[in-house]
Amino acid sequence: MAPIRLLESRNAMTGYSQVSDLYPEAGDVDELTTSNSGPPYMDGDFRVNLGSSGSDEKSSSLLIAPKAARTLGWGDRQAVQKPAKEKSRLGALLQVLIAILVVYHVFQVYLIISPLPILLLPSDLSSTNMAPRNLALIRQQYASPQISKTLGEESWETLQHHVSLLDVSPIPRSEFLSRQATLARVLDKAGIDAFIAEPSASSAYLANISTTFELSERPFLVIITKTGQFSYLAPKFELGRIAGLEMVYENKTVIEWHEQESPFEALKRATGFKTIMLDEHVRFFIASGLEKAGIKVVATTEEVQSIRAVKSRNEIVILKAINEFTVELVRSLQKNIKVGVTQAEITAAADYLFSSAGIGKGFWALVLIGEQAANPHGGSYGRVLKDGEFVLIDIGSSLYGYGSDVTRTFLPPGSTVSEELLGVWWTVYAAQTAAIALMKSNETCSVVDATSRKVGFSFTRWLGDECLQILNRSYPMRVLGLTTPIDLATG
Repeated sequence: MAPIRLLESRNAMTGYSQVSDLYPEAGDVDELTTSNSGPPYMDGDFRVNLGSSGSDEKSSSLLIAPKAARTLGWGDRQAVQKPAKEKSRLGALLQVLIAILVVYHVFQVYLIISPLPILLLPSDLSSTNMAPRNLALIRQQYASPQISKTLGEESWETLQHHVSLLDVSPIPRSEFLSRQATLARVLDKAGIDAFIAEPSASSAYLANISTTFELSERPFLVIITKTGQFSYLAPKFELGRIAGLEMVYENKTVIEWHEQESPFEALKRATGFKTIMLDEHVRFFIASGLEKAGIKVVATTEEVQSIRAVKSRNEIVILKAINEFTVELVRSLQKNIKVGVTQAEITAAADYLFSSAGIGKGFWALVLIGEQAANPHGGSYGRVLKDGEFVLIDIGSSLYGYGSDVTRTFLPPGSTVSEELLGVWWTVYAAQTAAIALMKSNETCSVVDATSRKVGFSFTRWLGDECLQILNRSYPMRVLGLTTPIDLATG
């Protein structure tokens, strides 16, 4: 009898592939089974194991579609229900992979709930200098994401009505150009050829070159000359990426340097600079390289620093917007924080709220519970809020490069606290109120600080930092000091 040709191995991924000859009258059929039990066979196929006919060779098998089986007269799929003799190699491989994944995730959960150091997290998260926010997100992912998400969503129901606070305009181009012109006049008056900065708060202020541009061992220097010319020095192979930055300038000069040469020699050759002023954020090896190339380096003067100290009307509008929104964010959290919540859950919820408002990129937070709040910047992580404990939230984000910095200490709704702790809270409130009352034009920070201390509270930090927050948190404290007058009229 002529053989019947059957399609062999109907694979769930590849479909029909080869053909084989089968002689149903030769006694080759050893057993027949259905394969409707799942992968790797497709439901409804028949698997046929072919006997060896007395030889020592192992039996082989075919996968046959129902129509082909009926052609052979074998009936429907209910004919035989015996399992196939050979396991699928693909199925075995999948089982091994699943087992590995299960073991990995179980071990990750164990590391999170155990007191042992975290060993298998990415290196940037397992650093000893890791920000609380990163650890919060990791713990949220593996421990209790639903609680954190619920806290964020509940708080968003209130906060979403305040998102309009952020509807303000960024710094206009004309203001950036005005800042560059002001710096040029100061440089010219001092007899200095140029001001040089790396991507930093200074470059963001002068030319909208963000601090998010990651520094490397290859210098990218922003230059403003005493004539007001904007330039930058950059590696040749980085020129395309740097050109894509949203820099602001009237016109620009690009100075490129090659890998085989000194960038500082290239700068000297292209500009002929004799004396430059180096921004306070610039790394030491750049100052050393410039001097080695024969360029005299001087430190940023107080007059140049003061350019950023007094805020423009546009800056005040942005600072007010981001700080008022941050206050509302903390208030929305306060309404929903309950006894039993963790530091990680509060931090994750705050991140969720800033991100929902579209300003999550600059988010940071420090959440302290109970006695931790006695140390303004410290305490162990992993605390759970108990009844009778205060929550301190020090938090902020940024809008157009301008940051918020808000600190609030409060009790969760329905919580009770001892009279002693409540008395401490009211003392701090009284000191703060006395200080705010003196925040007037031409008043000095030292007077504000001394007045708040007269309330009878021993501060663990100086009040001048809080005065600086009103002006510009990023402005160097050593310049303003405690004797600097407050100018509320201009910022």
